[in-house]
Amino acid sequence: MNGYFQWKHLKEFHLGPTASEKLYCVTIKVEHKKQTMTLHNGLTDKDAPLASLESDAWLRMRPVMITLSSQAADANVEPFEGVVPYKRMAPSFSIPACGDNSSVACERFEWRSSHGKEIKEIGGHSSGWKLVRLSQTAGEASDSQSHRAMGRSSDGKEIVAVIAHNASLSLSKGFRFAFLGSGLTGILGEKWEIMTVISAMHLWLLDFQTITHIVPAA
Repeated sequence: MNGYFQWKHLKEFHLGPTASEKLYCVTIKVEHKKQTMTLHNGLTDKDAPLASLESDAWLRMRPVMITLSSQAADANVEPFEGVVPYKRMAPSFSIPACGDNSSVACERFEWRSSHGKEIKEIGGHSSGWKLVRLSQTAGEASDSQSHRAMGRSSDGKEIVAVIAHNASLSLSKGFRFAFLGSGLTGILGEKWEIMTVISAMHLWLLDFQTITHIVPAA
């Protein structure tokens, strides 16, 4: 899945497999020094929100708060912790990760910056972030990328999602995103998928704003 946007219009972008097959709209609003990113279940900001993420205009607030579900009575507010701009960081979140049964114990997932195989697989010679499932050890630990199995982190954990900065010369495609391993099967649940997508987009936007100094206008 790709992220499409216009450099001069950062207040809205779209997600989809191709530019002609966009599936979701993402809006960014800045009001009273507060920035809110909303993932909509459709192509416009009129479609129901799946999740929203709130930070300050420069994305420095921590923890970042993510609200899942469009129904206020059924909304889940989850902290996205460890987001520290301009420093090495490994942001994380906890969420029930077995279908959408709220009685299931929470699992912790951690985003790690990466230039590894999984990033290159979807983004070429690029950089990005990989999401590691901390509760699952899927293989032996290895500091060598060449000896590390695809979908495994250096400490042997499963990689369940990646987001990569676009390495091409396209001015409209900002990033590529993919679920991997158990994240691709659907067994971790819809709420986990939504949490993963919006937290990934937040990290991409943080990188983008840090490099370009472009902040969505109010």
